[in-house]
Amino acid sequence: MRTIEIYGTNIITEDRQLTREVTNLIVEIKHPELGYPIPGSGWNMEALEVYADQILDTNEKGFVYDYGSRLARGGQIHHAIRMLREEPTTRRAILSTRVLEKDMVEQHTPCLQIVEFLHRQGKLNMTCYFRSHDIKAAYPANIYGLYRLLESVTLLTEMEPGSITTISASAHYYME
Repeated sequence: MRTIEIYGTNIITEDRQLTREVTNLIVEIKHPELGYPIPGSGWNMEALEVYADQILDTNEKGFVYDYGSRLARGGQIHHAIRMLREEPTTRRAILSTRVLEKDMVEQHTPCLQIVEFLHRQGKLNMTCYFRSHDIKAAYPANIYGLYRLLESVTLLTEMEPGSITTISASAHYYME
């Protein structure tokens, strides 16, 4: 938040909302298992658990999009786990939330686009690309949910969890 306050610029979005934004913000969280709920975020553990359960739930929920069903689409998660087990140094354990036939025409498309797993120096690290990232309202829940996904994959691959890095093309908060 502080980085956006200091270095951000005010942008009016295509939805006519005033935001303060920094582009291409990269954050590495070395110990994503610690510090929940984030003080001052407005999130409590019960709400974080509900959010994380939605990311881990692979069933479609009838919304325009949900991360869980999209990350599981086409067996992506199972394929990534198999790849990591067979070849731990793979650079191909990538999950995508994009469904082109839907996302090319829908007004609301997933903010989280790509999740990549890299096993390096004995730890399974996760890198996540967000096209748009509401740092104030969504970031705390996103990180917790992604940590729970990382934890789930590490259990199935018998790897040690590592860091989570987010790359946010538009890191912002709403000013109205």
